[in-house]
Amino acid sequence: MIELDEVVVKDPEAVLPFWFYLGEWLAEEGDTVTSEPGNPVFTVDPAGELTVDSVPGPTFVSIEVNGVTPVAPNAAKCWLSGGTASTTYRLTCQWTTTGGRTDQRSARVAVRER
Repeated sequence: MIELDEVVVKDPEAVLPFWFYLGEWLAEEGDTVTSEPGNPVFTVDPAGELTVDSVPGPTFVSIEVNGVTPVAPNAAKCWLSGGTASTTYRLTCQWTTTGGRTDQRSARVAVRER
């Protein structure tokens, strides 16, 4: 799970899942995420070698926190592949809630040979 402004290290050959935890934000807003097509939107900057791949299964998932798995999804999931070694990318997740709110979170992905 990616924490805000965390730097996550990934090998250029690895294809790995990454999650953005939205639970605290959703709880504060008293809202849930919508599962409509195109939600959430993941972007990478700089664009190019690091790729957000199609997500097998649901894009929004329920992650256990403090021994409790919520009924409503509390995290956004994506898969990352590729990337150029010695390059750091910004991965951004933007989502819309059933209440019509839109927000986004970003994290840095450092691609390093492992």
